[in-house]
Amino acid sequence: MPDSPRLPPLQVGGPVAAGALYVARSVEAEVLAGLTEGMSCLVLGPPGCGKSSLALHLQARLLEQGMACAYLSLHDAEGQEADRWFLALAQQVARSLRLPDPDAFWRRAQDLTPAQRWQRFVRVEVLSRLFGKVILLLDGLEVVLGRPFLRHDLPGALRSMRDARSMDPTWARLAFCGFGSAEAAELGLGDLARTFLLGHLDAEEAAALLPALPDADARLWLEAVLSWTAGHPGLTVRLWQALCHDPDRPCAPTAAEAAAHLEQLAMRTLCGPGGLADPLLLGIEQRLRPDQPLAGAQLNLYRQLLAQGQLPSRPEDPAQRALAATGLIVEVPVGGEPHIRVRCRLLARLFDEAWAARRQSERLLAARAAAWREHPEDPATLLRGDELIEALRWAEGREDVSAAERGLLLASLQQARREDQQRWEAQQVQQEFQRRQQEAAHRRRQLGILCALLAVMAGLLGTVASLAWSRRAAQRAAAGAHRDLTTLRLHLQGATEDLERERQAHAHTRAQLAQAQQRLAAQEQQLDLVRTALGAKEARLGEVSGRVETIFKKRIATRGGGRGSSTGIHGRLVDSVLREQAWPALRRCFPLAEPPQRLRVQLQVQADGTIGELSHDGPEASACVEQALRSVRFPPLTGAHYVRLAYEFRFRPQGSRPAQP
Repeated sequence: MPDSPRLPPLQVGGPVAAGALYVARSVEAEVLAGLTEGMSCLVLGPPGCGKSSLALHLQARLLEQGMACAYLSLHDAEGQEADRWFLALAQQVARSLRLPDPDAFWRRAQDLTPAQRWQRFVRVEVLSRLFGKVILLLDGLEVVLGRPFLRHDLPGALRSMRDARSMDPTWARLAFCGFGSAEAAELGLGDLARTFLLGHLDAEEAAALLPALPDADARLWLEAVLSWTAGHPGLTVRLWQALCHDPDRPCAPTAAEAAAHLEQLAMRTLCGPGGLADPLLLGIEQRLRPDQPLAGAQLNLYRQLLAQGQLPSRPEDPAQRALAATGLIVEVPVGGEPHIRVRCRLLARLFDEAWAARRQSERLLAARAAAWREHPEDPATLLRGDELIEALRWAEGREDVSAAERGLLLASLQQARREDQQRWEAQQVQQEFQRRQQEAAHRRRQLGILCALLAVMAGLLGTVASLAWSRRAAQRAAAGAHRDLTTLRLHLQGATEDLERERQAHAHTRAQLAQAQQRLAAQEQQLDLVRTALGAKEARLGEVSGRVETIFKKRIATRGGGRGSSTGIHGRLVDSVLREQAWPALRRCFPLAEPPQRLRVQLQVQADGTIGELSHDGPEASACVEQALRSVRFPPLTGAHYVRLAYEFRFRPQGSRPAQP
């Protein structure tokens, strides 16, 4: 590529410095006119939209008009207490307007609150020393939301300054302009100032970047960049600068070649080996870090948005407001109703489904920890088995595990130990019972042998007695037999007592085993309840998913320069798009009610593949049917303004054969 002339300096990141290429915004003239007339203003926008650059440019314009203007960065005001913070803000005012240091004044006004001291400082040390209008530009209002001692003090001070105009005309010379993200609207400053929204760059504003790329194809490249960034100021300037310094930029590319090259350039420029590398993108990712309270809800909402393309806007939803503050989504009108979608193609490419899934996996224990924290006594909220093992592996070596997640893991481990101890005790009771049964059987065998020996000895004694020839011999034999019999009886009595003790021990063991069986039965009953609930849900799911469809083509009409196949639309393509996109959404429109046997629709496919006009004869769930049909996306047309399609959906019970068109 030949050497190009020296390009205008293009600054990326941070407020645009003097001498760098500045992209003027359409709201700048209105804000400047309002401040000149003494009206306070409020400029809100997502991160990276150029609020700080606009504030510094407004300061330069106001100073050119001879007004006293101070730029105050609330991010740079240090101090974790109200007194130190307001003093730091007063010092910024003094440095910007070249006034004496406010330390002496601050010590003299110790009897006032910090907000009152700040108000008195502006009246005595600023308005009394300067003539004409004084403008304060407060940049970074969202900082106030993160410091509880400022949420009421700063808005209250600004409101007191406004109300003091009726009693002290000097206050009429003061006006302020606040700059902050969309969440700064929670400060309630809308009644004090006119609000301006700083959004995306339009084509006219973005044309200011063209001098940085002295190339014959500069406008084509700018259109390609805007198609990826949708006018996002920060991303547009970053991608444009990377394109200006890209030695591999192709010459005379087509629109498709330019888009493909920009995609590869964006991935090389904005991403590094470990993931996202650009500060703007890292700031968005930081707002969705796992320790944020609404991170799980935001990621769930964002994944739904990626899957469906757009969702109805719900400003009252805290998760949606927090996601909008990151700059990932934007509100657009659809059919007269506000909807949200991903801000641009480039953000959808960088923060895709895989990124959201990885980010959500970091919140593995968030939902379970929240449920356990609400019901710590419910054993169903604890982790068990493989789930507990996976959670322990996930938490091993991590430093961002929250206190609730650690508590859940500890409680689950304690419950697992208790259950293992109960199983071990039951096993020990069973083994002890079996051992005692074996010992009792052994003693019974010994007693049987002893009884048999006793019977044999009794027979022998009888035989000896009958064979004795003399009475003395018979008496001695009888006495000996009597002694032997007494001894045997004592042995038998001892054996009987041992057997009775074994029977009592056996009864005690049986009681312990019965208690263990009762505990096992209670646990099996809980498992049966869970299985019953799961079966009911599966039956309900089977009822809902009992519909399939057949689509019938009626006609395809085109209007434009092309005809027939040159439009890029043909029957098989339309059938495929309607089956893969329209039908899954239509199926949700009739989850329980009986759907109509036929649904005739007429669609007007625009040149960009989106749905324009549509009509249908579905009286039931009309809004849902319209939304489902509008979610269909066809490939862009070729040589035609639009294509009209007339199609008919036929519904049939599951298992039957589809009718022939």
